[in-house]
Amino acid sequence: MPHFIITLILVFSFSAVSAQTAWNTFSSDFSRSYERVTTNFSDFFTFKQPGYAYFGVPAMFAISTPADRFFQRESRNWTSQTASTFKNLGNNYGEGLTPLILATGLYTGGLVFGSDGIREKGRTLTEAMVYAAITTQTIKMIAGRSRPYTEQGPYDWGHSSWADDSHFSFPSGHTMAAFTVSTVMADGTGWMGHTFWYGLAGVTAWARITSNKHWFSDTVTGAWIGFTSAKAALNKDEQEVSSAGWKVEPGLSSMTLVYRF
Repeated sequence: MPHFIITLILVFSFSAVSAQTAWNTFSSDFSRSYERVTTNFSDFFTFKQPGYAYFGVPAMFAISTPADRFFQRESRNWTSQTASTFKNLGNNYGEGLTPLILATGLYTGGLVFGSDGIREKGRTLTEAMVYAAITTQTIKMIAGRSRPYTEQGPYDWGHSSWADDSHFSFPSGHTMAAFTVSTVMADGTGWMGHTFWYGLAGVTAWARITSNKHWFSDTVTGAWIGFTSAKAALNKDEQEVSSAGWKVEPGLSSMTLVYRF
């Protein structure tokens, strides 16, 4: 019996210490991310990252929109069983739950198992999705472009709305999410990792066209926003690595002294 009591005391003590450590880490990460996000948002209207996401949108659209009709016609021929399988894969990969589950899983897993690299990957992905999702959804509501299935053509714009999904064609949210995830996950993985992750993102872009949900230019622009938003978050990581030294970071309820190296 005494051994059992001692074991319980040790387990609860260890759990309390672990929980406190996890909370302190989360608090520090939250403060860092808040500072990084607000700084990056001030850069949205500059030629720095993630300003590229905004300033590049007209260029991406202008380059790709002449091919809208071509890809719409060609996609009607992609009806094989293999094409259907890849279409389902791409649509699922670009779903909004994918980055949410992945970012949460990476961050929580890194926190529980004490892996800074995995935890940081989850935090960076969350930041990247904040930039990309806000940019994409804002443009969608303002642009009001009709989706291909409405049969209004690729130049039917101006149906500004908060909730009308049939006019949320530009840019592609699924493609944005896929390229945001793939850019963050491919970082530091070498050419094989890049091939795998960007291949998945490309399948998503293709799937959105074959599903008659988006024009080709929607997917090109969505890919650009996802890629540049992820690079903006990753760029902050690189800046922090290059700025070594002691730093006081505000937490949710305390101040933390950390050393970056």
